[in-house]
Amino acid sequence: ERRHVITRTGTTARSGRSGGRPAALYRFADARYRVTDEFAALRPPG
Repeated sequence: ERRHVITRTGTTARSGRSGGRPAALYRFADARYRVTDEFAALRPPG
């Protein structure tokens, strides 16, 4: 799926007390840590 970093497990989470659509569950495709978007959490100085 997303950048080939996560894959669907084929299951969904249970809805909470307020209801709503159950969330699809994903898992990491690889056990190694990989930065896919290094600028997503960093802000330029200034």
